[in-house]
Amino acid sequence: MRIEQGADQLTVYSDTSTDSGHPMERHFCKICGSNVYMRPTAPIATSKGIRIVNFGTLDDATDWVPQKQMYPEQQASFVKQLDIRPRENKL
Repeated sequence: MRIEQGADQLTVYSDTSTDSGHPMERHFCKICGSNVYMRPTAPIATSKGIRIVNFGTLDDATDWVPQKQMYPEQQASFVKQLDIRPRENKL
């Protein structure tokens, strides 16, 4: 993940009310309050460099396909099943 512009306009809130008990760093815009991305601090997540990026912050369309869904039991009834499939290796 790379932030190309506006990194100086981001601030972070350490959310300690998480299911894992590990804080979630929520990075958001100081000006408008939009959530940009989150960084989990659980050891397994930090060892893998996991970031959770809000899709609405991306400039370009992408052919990315989700590999995992978080909290599917909380999915709103109007949301259709996601087409989650393994990542294809492109050489």
